[in-house]
Amino acid sequence: MHEARGLDFGPATIEKFRKSGDEETVAVLEIVHADEVTHVTAGHRWFSWICKNEGVDPIQTFREEVRRGWRGVIRGPFNEEDRAKAGMTKEFYTDLRGERGDASRIAIGYEQAAS
Repeated sequence: MHEARGLDFGPATIEKFRKSGDEETVAVLEIVHADEVTHVTAGHRWFSWICKNEGVDPIQTFREEVRRGWRGVIRGPFNEEDRAKAGMTKEFYTDLRGERGDASRIAIGYEQAAS
């Protein structure tokens, strides 16, 4: 999830530096952004391969991991073009919400663990 968020915000950050006239930083950030696409592609391929070998759906598994490990709505903007280059279809990240830290879930989990 973290790497894909780098895809989302990289182009806007590059554009801010470009508008300020800092072409040296733009050149560096463009390299970093291209590397982010590579990272997300590699991670997505490995994740999909593991899911296939375990006989689980990668989209549903990813969404469940986000639900359990993140807090709140995962909001855009999403860099759909670069996410698609990395192999991530919109089904992975649209209407996505994490429930980590939900007080009612924590309380129920604690009560169950205490009994």
